[in-house]
Formats: sequence, C-alpha cells, structure tokens
Amino acid sequence: MKNATVARIQEFAHSKLASVTITEKYIKFNADSVAFLPGATFVEILFHPLERILAVRRTDSENKNAVLWDGKPISAGNLCKCIYTILGWDRRISYKVMADFFMRADGRILMYDLGSAEFYMKESVERWMADGDGKQVSVWKEVSKLLQPERWADDFGRDVISHATMCRHWLARSLDAWLLDAPAENVPGFDNYESILTDKELICQADADQRESFGAYLTADQSNENEVNGDG
Repeated sequence: MKNATVARIQEFAHSKLASVTITEKYIKFNADSVAFLPGATFVEILFHPLERILAVRRTDSENKNAVLWDGKPISAGNLCKCIYTILGWDRRISYKVMADFFMRADGRILMYDLGSAEFYMKESVERWMADGDGKQVSVWKEVSKLLQPERWADDFGRDVISHATMCRHWLARSLDAWLLDAPAENVPGFDNYESILTDKELICQADADQRESFGAYLTADQSNENEVNGDG
C-alpha cells in the first residue's frame, strides 16, 4: 500500500452520500448527514479558517450557537460570506462538499473539507415539449450541473498518508480521548486571510514524525488484522 492512491469519493456515484451544500446565504446538510447524528435536535457548526474545515457536533438548545438539525436550509449569511472570502469562491456559484465521518463509542462528529469542494453551474438547456395543440415547441430551462475543480483533472486522489492526514482519520484514531464538549475557541493568530494554507502546505504541515507514526500505525493495524484472520 506504500505507493497506493486513495481515489476521491467524488470519482464515483455520490449524489446520495453525506454532503453539505453551501451558497452565499445558507448552508444545507443532506439527509445522509442528518442521519449520522441520530436523535440530535440541535448541533453546533464549527469552522476552522486555516485548515478550511467545517465540523458539526451535537449540542443542546442552551448553547448560544445551537442550530436546528432537521435537514432544512440554515440561514448563515455571515458565515457563508466568510467561507466564500477565505476559499476564494465565486459568489454566483453554490458548492458541494462530501462528509468525513468520525465515531468512537457514543461520540460522533462530521467534518467537511472545504478545499475539496465541487460546484454547481447553471446552464440553459433546450427541451422539446408538446403544447396545448399537441405540437412540439422549444422550451429553454435553466438546470444546475455539478462540476469538479480543474486541478482534479491531473489525478484521481491522494497517496495513502496524505489522504489520512488531510481527512483527519489518523489523528482521530491516535487521540487518547475526544473532547467533543470542549468549548469553541478562536483560531490563534488568525487575524487576516493571508495565512490560508494550500493543499500542499497542509500536507507538509504534518511533520516527519507524524508520517512515521502513521506508517507504524498501519503496520500495527495490519498485524492485528492478520491475527484476527489467523494469518502468520
């Protein structure tokens, strides 16, 4: 697996998988996202401007940041404006981001890597329909088409270690405890939009020790799997 590439989920049929759609004025989590937090009435939405991560966790109505978790569009003009500015998104376009699931015991959290967003473009399409007299007439309709970033044309994913680092699964598994109730805090040192990291910079931010530890984790995980399967 050393030289393997993890294919992006966007390369497969993913219309019904957990995702969030972000527009200039609202955020909408689809049914699969809502289902991952069963029984949740309210959630808290967190945004990390440097890592470009949107996270969702359970909360209660007493939290001043609580929003209803019912699958309906969430009005969030100020947050959306911030996201569009930081990501350099086109305000005329809506964006779709797939979810990463994290679960341990009763703890569950959703994360969305905004740096891996697809986008919807509207285009006019000619359709032929029968009028009242049964004659075929030309009707132009506006439809939305889901497109991928141009940079994805050169590859179909990331190498195993980069993928695990970027999606946070390695970090989540390595933590001794999850502090899902920890209060939200401002990101230290973030006072402008000049410190936003690119994908390559985010990957490089994981130092050599982390990558070696992840390699060791993979080896240990494989050993455990062999023991369970009765190999070796």
